[in-house]
Amino acid sequence: QHFKDYVKRVCGGNEPNAEMFITQFVAHMILHGRPEVCVVIQGKQGCGKGSFVRLIKALVGRAYWIDDPQGKRVFERFNSQYSDKILVCIDEPDWACMCPQMEKFKNAITEPTKTIEKKGIDAYEVDNYTTYMLTTNHRNLFKLSSDDRRFFFVSMDNFGGTPDEKGKYFEYFYKKLDDEEYLCSVLQHITIYSKTVLMILTPRNLSKNGWREMI
Repeated sequence: QHFKDYVKRVCGGNEPNAEMFITQFVAHMILHGRPEVCVVIQGKQGCGKGSFVRLIKALVGRAYWIDDPQGKRVFERFNSQYSDKILVCIDEPDWACMCPQMEKFKNAITEPTKTIEKKGIDAYEVDNYTTYMLTTNHRNLFKLSSDDRRFFFVSMDNFGGTPDEKGKYFEYFYKKLDDEEYLCSVLQHITIYSKTVLMILTPRNLSKNGWREMI
């Protein structure tokens, strides 16, 4: 129940389609492979936007995620550190760096393989299991065509509660991320969910919500 309430609050409390998408995003990523969507979480400083990323990190395990502050390393030539990662987390992307690489980034979200290169070793192809997540304080990020479905936007400015209430909520939430029983309960929930709810074969079909429409 805590996970369901948390997802509802992340999505602003009044976007059932967004709640369904986020739950299916988590289930798809953990149980079926990458959903071919980059979730972008926007919110003011201190709103708790990193909490969802930390939850996904806890579910996938330390060996399978990597942080890329500002997204400056993801486009580097030598990228072997990304070869086996399920999750790449980009906090406050440097858009001066990322915007010229946007088409390459879109391909990284959806292409079935990726090229890995180590220093002194020929480049080689591997299966692409990586999902990307972005967190940012800003609303005006980049231009998208009307038919683009690679990005799903969530604004945590509508999380609800006073600063003190949210502080207590996230203090309790972060303790739960160290609780193996809680993480197992989330895995059990999304497993049952994926068996009882019609899963979206292509999660990009639902990658529009209110904030996505605004930009």
